[in-house]
Amino acid sequence: MPIRGVLVDVEGTLYWKGASIPGAAATLAELQTLELPFRLLTNSDSKTRSILSTDLNRMGLSVKESHIYTATDSVLRFLSDRDDNCCYCIAPSSLMEIFAPFCRNTNKVDYVVVGDPREQFTYAVANTAFRYLMAGAELIALQKGKYFVREEGQYIDSGGFVTMLEYASGKEARVLGKPSKEFFTAALADFNCSPSEVLVVGDDLSTDIQVGKDIGARTVLVRTGKGSTASLSHNAADFEIASIAALSELIRQIDHQ
Repeated sequence: MPIRGVLVDVEGTLYWKGASIPGAAATLAELQTLELPFRLLTNSDSKTRSILSTDLNRMGLSVKESHIYTATDSVLRFLSDRDDNCCYCIAPSSLMEIFAPFCRNTNKVDYVVVGDPREQFTYAVANTAFRYLMAGAELIALQKGKYFVREEGQYIDSGGFVTMLEYASGKEARVLGKPSKEFFTAALADFNCSPSEVLVVGDDLSTDIQVGKDIGARTVLVRTGKGSTASLSHNAADFEIASIAALSELIRQIDHQ
């Protein structure tokens, strides 16, 4: 079955530690030349699509905002589909304007939404969130990553803060970024094809490869980023390539089988 769409992870697949991976720009350009629909999937919970697009273009990766689908987009879609959608948000200033329409009534909070907590997370903020949860609000997490990597080394990710609220309240967070299946299926909404006609490409066996398999897509593990040290197991990908630079050739091979 030919490939009719591609879902591509961003960090570790297109760039790593602040620099684009060799061949990434050429691969994205070829996908656009072939008019093969693609979306760049990211769990970024601190930046808008506009900021991410600017960052990627600065690295030489020519993409439009419409090519990017983030955990923030997933949460906004979730909230927009509901009438009871008043929120208490823990998120950076870059996202608060986007969430503002849903933070209109602090007397009635339906959801506690946790994004990147670095700017806001204090004991007072955490305890306010805890009280809303104990009063009946549900806990929404953009993502629950354990750590992320920058040039300077490893940093604690948002998952630790979400887990603290889970432990205190006894409630389990609903994760709307990776590895949520609905995050991937929502990203496919504009493709007009079945998951079996899609490639999911990434460097993480759990948040990219396993979820791709769960939605019925074919999966490609790149041996860059986290994939450079990943040990293959039961959730190994359908295909494995050295880097994103080899993706176009792989697609041609699949289409001519």
